[in-house]
Amino acid sequence: MKAIGLLCIGLFFHVMAWAQTALPTQDTTAFVVIERVELLGNKKTKPHIIRRELTLKEGDTLWVAKKDSLLARNKANIFNTNLFTLVDLHLTNNTLKIMVQERWYLFPIPLFELSDRNFNEWWTVYGRDLRRTNYGLRFRQDNFRGRRETLGFIVQFGFTQRFGIGYDIPYLTKNQKLGLNINAGYGQNRSIAYATIDNKLAFVRNEQGNARERWDASLSFNYRPAFYAFHSWNINYQNLWVADTVVKLNPNYYAKEQNRLQYVGIGYSFRYDKRDAQAYALRGYVLKWNVQYLGFLPENSLSQFETSGAWGQYFPLGKKWFWDYQLVGQFSYNKNPMFARTLAVGYGDQVMRGYELYVIPTQASAIGKQTFKYQLFSGVKNWKYMPIPQFKKVPIALYATFYTDAGYVSDQYFSANNLLQNRWLYGAGVGIDLVTYYNSVIRFNYALNSLGQARLYINFTTDL
Repeated sequence: MKAIGLLCIGLFFHVMAWAQTALPTQDTTAFVVIERVELLGNKKTKPHIIRRELTLKEGDTLWVAKKDSLLARNKANIFNTNLFTLVDLHLTNNTLKIMVQERWYLFPIPLFELSDRNFNEWWTVYGRDLRRTNYGLRFRQDNFRGRRETLGFIVQFGFTQRFGIGYDIPYLTKNQKLGLNINAGYGQNRSIAYATIDNKLAFVRNEQGNARERWDASLSFNYRPAFYAFHSWNINYQNLWVADTVVKLNPNYYAKEQNRLQYVGIGYSFRYDKRDAQAYALRGYVLKWNVQYLGFLPENSLSQFETSGAWGQYFPLGKKWFWDYQLVGQFSYNKNPMFARTLAVGYGDQVMRGYELYVIPTQASAIGKQTFKYQLFSGVKNWKYMPIPQFKKVPIALYATFYTDAGYVSDQYFSANNLLQNRWLYGAGVGIDLVTYYNSVIRFNYALNSLGQARLYINFTTDL
């Protein structure tokens, strides 16, 4: 027995010796410990606002093989706060250095904008009529108190007169997860759209006074539990009035030949956004969903349910090529349909390229879009004669695009004077996208639609 015991002990030490020579030792150079996070360039922005976006912190052990991808992800998180024009991250000597260039945050600027849905509608359909513009003063203080808050008000005249105030507080609590948004305003128009004819907005002008007046107020609670998920619960109040002239032209502008509409809306929206850059994404994905109910007031004829959603995914294909696709849709139900609360293709995310001149009323629609992009140029230019540092470095990128869109629009109430409902629609074309600072995007698209119409369109909006 003693011999067997000695044999087992000898065998154990033999195996341990073999293991030490046969098994590879751990390469300590494959990992790095972040001992310090250093912020540079944030003269106004509070450090905790930037740190809120980081997936890395002091004491974390980082696998060197994943360093570049992790730094790129954290760079995108900080850039998507829309607080900085430039963001750069470096990890050297166990120190994570975050260098930012802050934006210009105060905008007491004169207001001049088009009242129409897009530049193409104003240029082509309404003949570049300067009476269809808005002017005034828009004041906006971004990054108020260095806490990413936004305080703003607007004094607007012209085609639409609007007076409003708003305050957005993204972080109410110490853990920076709960936020609040408050808005209130009054607006009035002498001219408004009362119907769609041939899928174009038909306008009426009240020469004796206002054609429409509107009071509104909203309150939203926002919840961001981590980095990429955003929840929002909101309640809003609308008090709307139109002139009798509008009701005579369209008795269903509101409902039952009424010229006043009041309602309370409650809603929920969700966004999961993991794009590299929200303004012009090349990698990642985004999911949006919104649902709301409008009604509640007993004297009100409105009882409407609405929901909309969007999904977009973005892929690098290599050698400066990129591909993305988006799926968007919307649905509404109202037993007393009214023109003023009808959904339509032609607004917001619900747009098809090649149909910018058309408004398509709908109760349910679905659109699919895809785009191939080739990067012609990307870089940062120094404007040496610019005295304001926030505008001195100008990031510029230029892309050639090739795209196709397809969608279906369902409508059972407003198709009598319109032709684009209840049918498949298609569009395709080529274009040039210019991306520059302050998330500005200018798109030059030459598109062909299923009506056989081909023309150049200029847009100043992103996909989603």
